[in-house]
Amino acid sequence: GVEGDRIPYLLITHPHSDHFYLNDLLLRRGAYAHELRAPELHCVGSAACLDKLLALHGHVPSAMRFTVISAYECVSIGDYRVTALPARHMPENAAAAFNYIIEREGKTLYYAHDTGLPFDEVFDFIEKQKMHFDLVSMDCTCGDIPTPDEANHMGVENNRRMLARLRAIGAVTPGTVCVINHFSHNCDPLQDRLEGLVAPDGWRVAFDGMKVEF
Repeated sequence: GVEGDRIPYLLITHPHSDHFYLNDLLLRRGAYAHELRAPELHCVGSAACLDKLLALHGHVPSAMRFTVISAYECVSIGDYRVTALPARHMPENAAAAFNYIIEREGKTLYYAHDTGLPFDEVFDFIEKQKMHFDLVSMDCTCGDIPTPDEANHMGVENNRRMLARLRAIGAVTPGTVCVINHFSHNCDPLQDRLEGLVAPDGWRVAFDGMKVEF
């Protein structure tokens, strides 16, 4: 039910093509797109993401605006307050990949996809900022496949360790909605199976079209 031409904001986590596929994005321009209901798409991402756009297109298309954000920087985008956190995902370019904290109208979402267990400095930052999350959406690419915390993705056990640390610093409380997301076919991610894995934890398992109130 999402209509692409209504989307005014795009937070880019990293420049890998499965998350930032410019050939599709550039179809917003010129003869390909008319009467866009959101005439300008405001993109936020790392300098590496902007470099990828410029390498392909030469400039930022007129139907787009790009704000470069750095780790731990906070920017306002429309009614949203967005903070970039470094993601443990691209060891070849540690500054290229982000997770995001998104705040609006007194609610706070921690979007932690395409990352291994967050760096210690990320937990330190969250604690120093005295943040509390109403919803945490976690990368669970690996399901129940044993996965080192230093890997580029997480599974259920990594998610448990992540939430334990967030609880220890007060960022996650019993009222926080916790969702696992971003599954790979490699972990046999049938909905019923995943729900069974995390039923004791009280987490929700994401699916296409899912809506969460928090």
